Amino acid sequence: MIDRSKVEWGLDKSVWLPRSTRSLFAFPECGTLPNGRCQVDQLGCSILTDNPSYIFKRMHNIDYLNELRTWLRQTAEVPTPQDLAGMPILIVGAGTMGAEIATLAADAGVPVGLYDTQRQAASDLAQHLARRDPECNVQFHPELADVASRPYALVIETITEQLEAKRRLLAELEQWIPKSTLLTSNTSTLPLKSLADSLTNPDRLVGMHFLLPVRDREIIEIVAPEGGSPLWVTSACQWCKQLGKLPLVVGDEIGFLVNRLLNAVLVRAVELWADGIFPVEIDRAALEFGLGFGPFIAMDHIGLDTVVRAGAVFWHKFPDQPRPSPLLPALVKRRRLGRKVDHGIYDYDQGGIRDSSRATQLEFLSTRPEILGGVCEEVNSIWQRYHSGTLRSADRAWIQSCLWTALIREAVAVCDEGYVKDARAVDSAWLFGLGISRDLGGPFQWALQEGHVDSFAWEMIPEIGPMLERLRQYAAGIMSQ
Repeated sequence: MIDRSKVEWGLDKSVWLPRSTRSLFAFPECGTLPNGRCQVDQLGCSILTDNPSYIFKRMHNIDYLNELRTWLRQTAEVPTPQDLAGMPILIVGAGTMGAEIATLAADAGVPVGLYDTQRQAASDLAQHLARRDPECNVQFHPELADVASRPYALVIETITEQLEAKRRLLAELEQWIPKSTLLTSNTSTLPLKSLADSLTNPDRLVGMHFLLPVRDREIIEIVAPEGGSPLWVTSACQWCKQLGKLPLVVGDEIGFLVNRLLNAVLVRAVELWADGIFPVEIDRAALEFGLGFGPFIAMDHIGLDTVVRAGAVFWHKFPDQPRPSPLLPALVKRRRLGRKVDHGIYDYDQGGIRDSSRATQLEFLSTRPEILGGVCEEVNSIWQRYHSGTLRSADRAWIQSCLWTALIREAVAVCDEGYVKDARAVDSAWLFGLGISRDLGGPFQWALQEGHVDSFAWEMIPEIGPMLERLRQYAAGIMSQ
């Protein structure tokens, strides 16, 4: 907790903060101070602000974030934790996600094994990791049978999001790894039960859903399948700690929690694009208000082929949601798959975006061709094929209200369905999984503290009152337990 008694106000609207507290305003995890609200002086000794209450609100958020982290950490606490130091892990799949997980593990000092049916991809990744850090302990396996030569403690499957492909691979993996090895899948939408059915010992499979960008997201969703062994789930939680992440344990449902929320905002963003709003305008509005990603930048990063497959899974599970737009499948047919091929909704020059910060994403958007609203002629022609008229700009606050409504409505839905048992899970997914600005807090935090988000024109969301009231009821019931 921050000692507010040590905060002093100056006559020039500056705030003097003790050294231990000042650092909290500089950490990347806390975001940057919004322009026009606060500015840290060059010496970092005071904060100039025209809204003193903002400082205390920020401190309240930092307290709340630490409370959430403590709650998540408790999940991994066991009387006799495993000693995982020096124990190797095997990553199966060397695509975007596999590469990011391998990098995370290597940076954490964990020995890494790599296998992919595309041998060159796994070999290139192993060489890349070795060049980054010559002391990195990485081993490339050209054949799946080779993994039996190393006593892996954890196996993470990260191949394409296709049910039958994952089932075949997991069944084959089971033949080559010891019974004591934790077997996990990084599936982002498929229920674990549908994958575990292919195993001789189905209760050993646990979901470890890493979130992009892996380096920046604080949590890993640990999917506990119904009927699975609690010991395997606990082991997965301890591995989160070993990798420098926090575990968020969720139930075995399509999309789990973070992707349920993410899908809601991506679907709404594509709807706005289909209605004629420039993609670049939608991304700017999302980033400037506090989302950790521009929806279209995020889709390009995930891979449009993956987004299309996941979208189909969601729609079959939740047929009441809008029917998937033909825009993304049309882009996939043109092999515009996103950043991995340098062409998606946007064009990228050798990757295009050096990191995932809001500032970098906004800088990238500023370089997009204004004449077509941020997209190239090919993407514009695909839009014209399915829609009449021309793309246009729209009021930024209105775009933000559309995206925010989708997110909050989904937060209410996961509670109404009984999927979420604790309000803190939603706020953890919101802040640590989606990377939404820490300044904004989470929806349950808003519900319990009216007026918390005073920078947003809530009147642009007619149904916000009933939704916040619904969240407040859930939060009050849980917090009173």
